Amino acid sequence: LRLASCAEWRIEPGDLQQGNKVDEGAFGSIFAGCWRGAAVAIKRVTKVGTKGSYERIFRDLRREFEILAELKHPNVVSFYGIAAFFPVRKEEDAKFSLGFVFELCDFCNLYALLHQKRALKKKDFLPKMRIVEGIANGMTYVHQHRILHRDLSSRNVLLTSAMDVKVCDFGLARKLECDYYDPHTISGSPA
Repeated sequence: LRLASCAEWRIEPGDLQQGNKVDEGAFGSIFAGCWRGAAVAIKRVTKVGTKGSYERIFRDLRREFEILAELKHPNVVSFYGIAAFFPVRKEEDAKFSLGFVFELCDFCNLYALLHQKRALKKKDFLPKMRIVEGIANGMTYVHQHRILHRDLSSRNVLLTSAMDVKVCDFGLARKLECDYYDPHTISGSPA
């Protein structure tokens, strides 16, 4: 990704209206919100410094941004941009703000559907196959771009109210630079 192209992904923090918290992740919280009249999800980075060095955290966020900026598919959550405010003066440090902005998938994640809502019955074969097909289509697209997700789980599959499937959370994803993958660390969410 060329640095010059990053400007097209910039969202002014004042253009976002943040709503209720809908989930929590390794780097912070996910909020429902509004941007340009559209419902969005805002992945707000709030735990900077708690999961390692600033350098490592920002390297990981930059890597996620580079991957998200490349992906556009109906079964991959849409990435709209980044809203950021970096304080210049020490007295503004509490106003630090960094958020990734995505389409809002307004139903739930697959984990909640299977374990909490218990909305799928044994006889619901076609809806289950539609979910599996959506995951397979999204992951095929991701792999065609030589990207390994490395954290695909039921929590990282979102569903819209129309039951459209969206693969999300590319925080551990890696771009393949050669024809094989040699992992150096264990990754993914605990089962």
